[in-house]
Amino acid sequence: MKKKKMMLALAATIGISASTFLWAGGDNACHYDPQAKVAKHANRLAKKLKLSDDQKAKVTEIMMASSQKMEAVQKQTMEIHESSSKEIEAILTPEQKQKFVTNNGHKAGCCGVPTKK
Repeated sequence: MKKKKMMLALAATIGISASTFLWAGGDNACHYDPQAKVAKHANRLAKKLKLSDDQKAKVTEIMMASSQKMEAVQKQTMEIHESSSKEIEAILTPEQKQKFVTNNGHKAGCCGVPTKK
């Protein structure tokens, strides 16, 4: 029983690591292919709903447009975050600023990697 639990834990860890690696684009961390993600999702939906080729093409087009809009919103959000962080930093003492940067992390960077200032 103990051996089974260890094997399951190992399998789960490997699965999570592999999916994270693939999502992150292999050695190009944080670069995923939105078109591939949309295509995969559209294929899954097409299979479940038994979509015609025409429907699948339209669904893919809609999903791609949605993905592009979400990327634009995410970019705006990151810009707002950066701007507000700079405004906050401007009113802090050097010691407070150091803590703010460390604790707030400026996690606007890719995958939580702090951006360079």
